[in-house]
Amino acid sequence: MVKEHACFPGKPRTIKPECANGKRLRALFYRKEGTAMEDMQKKAHFQKKTPLFDQVCAKLQKNSDFRVRPILIGQRFQGAFVFLDGMINSGQLSELVMRSLVEHRFEADATVEDLYAYIDSGGIYCPDQKKQTEADVIIKQMLTGSAALFFDGAAEAYTFEIKSTFVRSVSEPTNENITKGGKDAFVERWLINTALVRSRLHSPDIVVETVTVGRQSNTNIAVVYLQNTANPDLVQKAKDCLLGMDVDSIASLGIVEEALCGDDNSIFPQVTNTERPDSFCADINEGYIGIIIDGFPFALLVPGSILQQMQAPEDYARHPVFASAIRVLRFLLMGVTLLLPGFYVSILSFHQEMLPSRLVQSIMKARLEVPFDELIEMVVMLVAFEVLIEAGLRMPKNIGQAVSIVGALIVGEAAVSAKLISPAVVIVVAITAIASFTLPSQDLSNAVRVWRFVLLLFSGMLGLVGLVLGAILLTLRICSLEVLGVPYMAPIIGGHTKTKDSYFRRPFLQDQKRPEFLGNQNKTRRRTKG
Repeated sequence: MVKEHACFPGKPRTIKPECANGKRLRALFYRKEGTAMEDMQKKAHFQKKTPLFDQVCAKLQKNSDFRVRPILIGQRFQGAFVFLDGMINSGQLSELVMRSLVEHRFEADATVEDLYAYIDSGGIYCPDQKKQTEADVIIKQMLTGSAALFFDGAAEAYTFEIKSTFVRSVSEPTNENITKGGKDAFVERWLINTALVRSRLHSPDIVVETVTVGRQSNTNIAVVYLQNTANPDLVQKAKDCLLGMDVDSIASLGIVEEALCGDDNSIFPQVTNTERPDSFCADINEGYIGIIIDGFPFALLVPGSILQQMQAPEDYARHPVFASAIRVLRFLLMGVTLLLPGFYVSILSFHQEMLPSRLVQSIMKARLEVPFDELIEMVVMLVAFEVLIEAGLRMPKNIGQAVSIVGALIVGEAAVSAKLISPAVVIVVAITAIASFTLPSQDLSNAVRVWRFVLLLFSGMLGLVGLVLGAILLTLRICSLEVLGVPYMAPIIGGHTKTKDSYFRRPFLQDQKRPEFLGNQNKTRRRTKG
């Protein structure tokens, strides 16, 4: 059976009948050793030695998605496209690149240099095309969505970036609730994320610098900032931290966060993460440095501070009075979720005289048949609460709430009825849990949960004295933290008195200065009239 070759018009090819019964397939799997490279050369129809092609094929030929597609260019030159199936858009490869090469007619005496001149002059419509002479560079380009074009006997090759279009569409945020704000969220492609940022900040001063991190993953990380606003020292420190990462791959955001934090192993979040482009752009405009990582639908902001972790994007969509009241309430509730369990244990264990006699009698009456002391009882209940949180996160969404209800209501009620815990402990733990859910940052909430146990142990051993000592140690630890040279407690410490947007949300018309502690070049957000 004879059929015209698709890539070489006029050249017949023979399709063997044994293809139908699988003999050729078995021959491919049971070929002799040492013939794989020869088969690649024959498949590409190369007559002359092409070392660059051989190097690329030797590196990738074991991959089942490796493809070699021969092509006859202008009825004159033999070539072959090499790519990884699935990483490129095969339709665009055929329409934009191959058609331009096949349909062009060269002179009878044309040389390879004429072919190079045709491609370099824009004969092929492709957004990104480069001449390459190194096999490692070509392979890296192929792994990121490029097709390589080799010519018979040539020492150079061309790469055409034609990435596959598989990507999740822009949708609403899943972790950050929105009442007044944009309904779009970051996706896994960093170029789409930078486009979302530029769609909100139409400024020529916005800069997107890219660094590649990871020996195996070669992950693109974009550093985004306003050139006329951001502190150049902060920008350089952030880039140095990223370039200093010696890792195989970027498997999670935590790897980048640890690199930006340096050698400090504090549990408190020193890097802010967000999935909302509007919140990201607002912080960039303030002078923060944005980090967008390819493959993750989140963006990072440095330097982080505890006040930034306590502020929610929705604060700026509400009336200043109401937003300020909510902020103050958050700080109070953070103190409640952090100190209430330790305060309860210290009062009942060491300082019963501080409570009204009737209240003490009621609590002690409920604890008469409880076999554990206050500290063990509180630790068990808080551990059970952490178990419920993890179970709710790991279970499917449709049954996660059911697990929480069963654990909190049924098991808790059964434990009280069985006299294993007292009702007062259940109330304290419930208030502690609800207060922890009001924190805007989940990372900050996790840090508070850990320190809650530390303060509880101090309180169980030394009473209120231990609780105060634990609070002092916590305060000293937070005050000692720095992120890229910026105090973690700024603007509370450091003498930055001009930053007014901290505990209270000032009206926009009165808030004229950017955060002083960032050391911005442009310190004025808006100017007054006159």
